Amino acid sequence: MVDIFQEVDEALKQEKIEKFWHEYKNTIITAIIVLIASTGATSFYKSWDANRNKTETAALMKALEAEDTGAAIEAFVQDTRTGHKVIAQLSQAALLLKDQKIEDAAAIYETIARQKSSPDNLRDLASVLAVRFGKDEGRIDYLKKLSNNPKAAFYWHANLESATFYAHEKQDYTKALAHLAVFKDNDAIPAGIKQQADALYAVYSQKAELNRPESEAGAEKQAPQETQTN
Repeated sequence: MVDIFQEVDEALKQEKIEKFWHEYKNTIITAIIVLIASTGATSFYKSWDANRNKTETAALMKALEAEDTGAAIEAFVQDTRTGHKVIAQLSQAALLLKDQKIEDAAAIYETIARQKSSPDNLRDLASVLAVRFGKDEGRIDYLKKLSNNPKAAFYWHANLESATFYAHEKQDYTKALAHLAVFKDNDAIPAGIKQQADALYAVYSQKAELNRPESEAGAEKQAPQETQTN
């Protein structure tokens, strides 16, 4: 499939995992803080929970820097809470991709995508990657809601990934073009993503034209002639 998210690709490389964590840790910590605030409880609990949050962050960083990173992260995932667990799972998937264990990585992305307790942005990221690396034909369902929510952080990536899914796996260029149409006349989109979308739109438009039934193409060609005759 087309490379839709270069910065994520970089983050998914072994040597970039720490950078990936630094980029998304604020989302994780913010989600945990919101959870604490919503549950209320006592000031003692809040103090204890904040300290635990710092402890888990430090433990996750230590796991990412361990000599056997895979084993350290797996152990961390077994004994931590949702926010930190998700970023650890994403790191697990990154290591699996590095080792060409694509199906195993895709399974992790799908697990995160199905977890309603996952922070929204990270669940959306996992949804995009689940479609990108997965094999299950029904995986496109992960992006249906996301690709229709312009306020979502990964809205553009969801539409770009949906377009490549329909074009490459279903040869449905009409649906692919519909997902790419949202990129038209919008200068607020990141340049790299916009360029890819525009390039794909041109390619898929040509393929859609080539795949049109001859009867439809012939009818359009004959229409002007019939008008002239009348």
